[in-house]
Amino acid sequence: MRLLFFLFVAWCALVSIVHAQVITEIMYNPAGDDNNKEYVELYSEEELNLTGWIFEDSQSSDVLVPLQVRDSPYLLIVEENFNLTDINSSVYSAGASLGNNLNNAEDTVLLRTPDSVIVDSVSYKSSDGGNGDGFALCVNNRILSSCPMTPGESNKEQESG
Repeated sequence: MRLLFFLFVAWCALVSIVHAQVITEIMYNPAGDDNNKEYVELYSEEELNLTGWIFEDSQSSDVLVPLQVRDSPYLLIVEENFNLTDINSSVYSAGASLGNNLNNAEDTVLLRTPDSVIVDSVSYKSSDGGNGDGFALCVNNRILSSCPMTPGESNKEQESG
């Protein structure tokens, strides 16, 4: 009986983690050179520390390290040397690139806890939108659409649509 109770409590905690944060915006194809400009944005209803979490694309994985911590429901996963000017969210680095660089044609981005629990994943194709020139790929209720880049903040245009 104790084991059953423990499993139920663990399942509830996992459901809480999975529903507490989601991938909301992906910048996979910035205008010009992609270096230090790609990002993945998350939204969390709860305070969240991504230190030691694992970011993956379809080719590679990276352990996240904090760059800045802010009191914001938005969190960014970025490459080293990403310009943090005017970013008022918590920011974590995946290293020199996000995974094996986010593929411009199609890719999958995935977030895992340090103990390898998958928290969220999104697969995209270039036909989903977000093809540079100031536009990212927004994820709203698992629907992908092109939207203005708003790293670390709510996308007002997407909310009204």
